Amino acid sequence: MQSTRISKDSTLLYNSSKILALSSTYPVEIYTMFLLSLSDLGKIQFGTIMILSLIFSMFIDPFLGKIIDSFPRKRLIEMLQTISILFEMFSLLLWHFHIMQRMLVLSVLLIYINVSSSVYFDMMRALLQTISHQTAYLRMNGIAEASGQFPSLLGSAIAVPALLLIGPQGSLALAIIIQIISLLFISLIEENFTPEKSLRDKKIKHNGVLSMIRRYPKQTFLIYFLNFPFIMIIVGNLLKPVFIVNVIHGNVSYISFSEMDYAAFAALTGLAISMFPRGNELANSFIFFAIYTAALLLMPFSSNFIFFMIFQSLHGIGNPGTRINRNSFVMKHVPMEMLGRFSSGVSFLSTITMMTILIAVTLEINSTSIIFIFLALGTLSVAAMIMAFLLKQKTAMTMFSTDV
Repeated sequence: MQSTRISKDSTLLYNSSKILALSSTYPVEIYTMFLLSLSDLGKIQFGTIMILSLIFSMFIDPFLGKIIDSFPRKRLIEMLQTISILFEMFSLLLWHFHIMQRMLVLSVLLIYINVSSSVYFDMMRALLQTISHQTAYLRMNGIAEASGQFPSLLGSAIAVPALLLIGPQGSLALAIIIQIISLLFISLIEENFTPEKSLRDKKIKHNGVLSMIRRYPKQTFLIYFLNFPFIMIIVGNLLKPVFIVNVIHGNVSYISFSEMDYAAFAALTGLAISMFPRGNELANSFIFFAIYTAALLLMPFSSNFIFFMIFQSLHGIGNPGTRINRNSFVMKHVPMEMLGRFSSGVSFLSTITMMTILIAVTLEINSTSIIFIFLALGTLSVAAMIMAFLLKQKTAMTMFSTDV
């Protein structure tokens, strides 16, 4: 259980470690996305990479929640980061000694980064609950959002000079060094959470993610529908680089500026919410959801990069604003010993949705107008917002039993 003593040092170490871990591979990721966006075959490969990433995540999600609730979150994050360091070292060796083709190495590495990042965010969100007081959840989620976006800002800013000065292989070597420093910071955190031994020993009836969804379907689907801005952001990771390269005729710098623009506004949104927290997180989620959806519907009509950046800025406000309020709402109403399974249940449904949409987009990306694809995604977002609003009227998030 959580103690009343929360270490400010732990909060600082948490955010510092997060910024370093997430920013480390950005130059290599941007380099890979640019290469894949240059050709029709590359676009199909790009979509396939994202689909495979989601398939792996879909198989992991049902087990991840129980793992997070069964072990100290700090220890799990240390293990994940150690695996990431070893994987990046192995990829660098394969690439440097030409044991495997460059594009294949980068594709496998991008799949790993996508999957491990999803796991990392779930673990870090659970850890945040154990180093924060309940009264400070909204403020802490705002700060966590900012620290989660600084990597995009920092990583995108250094991507072009890093690629020019030390090249993609040197950028991967630098990522390994940064990951090691991040791991050192996370090892110094004081965590105030003791997992339930009975859950680890499988003595509780409702101890799995799928059983959690079945027991609390309305609560799960309410948060799932409120997760649609994030779902569309992930799909946008495929569409936006393709739109920039093929419609606006931009280069790798344009992709970097786009990432920096989103990250800057997302970080500012997180800081603003942390400094001026307002109650009624659920109502606030709908306001930010609407901002995101409006920008999604308008983005495909961007006549130049400036207009694209304006709508990208609104995405940088809408999605983080929705996520901060949604996560704070969940932390307030879902008991600590259930958060991992509940969140993984939402992630499981979200992953299936992302995979379905990405398969459809990948199959149509070379034959269907990208404007039509954007409008279809905007329509889906509107439908999800309506469903969330209808569930909001019927769902009591306080009806959780800790005997699960």
